[in-house]
Amino acid sequence: MKTTSFVFFVLFSFCALTCKKESPTAPPSEFDTTSHAWKFTINFLGDGGGSALYDAFIVNNSTAYAVGEIYSDSSIEFGYPPSVIAKWDGTAWNSSPLNYRYQGQSHPIHSLSGISVLGGQFWLAAGGIFTWDGVSSQAPLVFSRLTLQNQNATIVKIQALSNVSVYGFGTFGTIVFYNGSAWEILANTSNLNVQDIYGNGGTVLAVTSYPGESLDKQILQINGTTVTQLSTNPIQGPLTSAWFVPGHYYVVGQGIYEKNSLSDSVWKQDSVDTVDFFSCVRGNAWNDFFVAGGYGQLLHYNGKSWQSYRNVLGMQSGGITSIAVNGNLMIGVGGLGSKAVAFVGRREN
Repeated sequence: MKTTSFVFFVLFSFCALTCKKESPTAPPSEFDTTSHAWKFTINFLGDGGGSALYDAFIVNNSTAYAVGEIYSDSSIEFGYPPSVIAKWDGTAWNSSPLNYRYQGQSHPIHSLSGISVLGGQFWLAAGGIFTWDGVSSQAPLVFSRLTLQNQNATIVKIQALSNVSVYGFGTFGTIVFYNGSAWEILANTSNLNVQDIYGNGGTVLAVTSYPGESLDKQILQINGTTVTQLSTNPIQGPLTSAWFVPGHYYVVGQGIYEKNSLSDSVWKQDSVDTVDFFSCVRGNAWNDFFVAGGYGQLLHYNGKSWQSYRNVLGMQSGGITSIAVNGNLMIGVGGLGSKAVAFVGRREN
């Protein structure tokens, strides 16, 4: 019987962020806006057994990847094989199993959000940490979670800033760091699960929480091997995702919160006419970013106003687990019923 990972449950309702210290900046002009003219194509993969995609990564305007578990026949026994790489070639999606073994079994690949192409190498999080060359059907294990102090912990998120700066995040506040030659387990500041990470420059932001179980949450700033806990005032509920550009830092959950500087003691809640719980935030700039969540909600902010694409996607009973944005291209993934969902958005200039 298939075991549903905490990540999939959480991401169907939530997600998380990353950041770096900046001096406060002046409020942007209301005339600095971008276009809401996004058009979407939605695709369904798999036909049963709880097919779903958990994360997405854009390589360029004609190549993107998503990871998760896709069952082509609902009669296939749960758990064999659960892990797939789905590739978008600019026109269509095609999925194939990715063979690897962790503790003698294959597991769903939880994270593509931190996958980076570094000298032709991708990084995957699926309990342990794996590398993939983007071509073969094999993914070698490079970090086993059995080396963790808490052996109940699993690695579910990966963020590569460079080929000598790779972070793995997981359950029970787990953070590991790779410096190009060796792995190090960083100080554990929490027993909460890491929901999302985002890196820019030399800084990584992570959000931890335990949605459905408590209102506790943390926002962590990681520079090198130093982990700093940031203020969450006045945020009440758990957090699920984070994203930033210099001078504009965002975290989402039951609402959308913003700071101009990470040293600010208070987060400002953005005004948006929705009561949705958001799972992910990603974008290009402070005036060009998306937030997504349960029941197919997808919002775009253009610097002055919010635009909802929920009715365009038609996923009112589904959930968006992750989004990726690169210029005039965006990729979103999740699930609707027993099918995995991958949608492609293109902005018409």
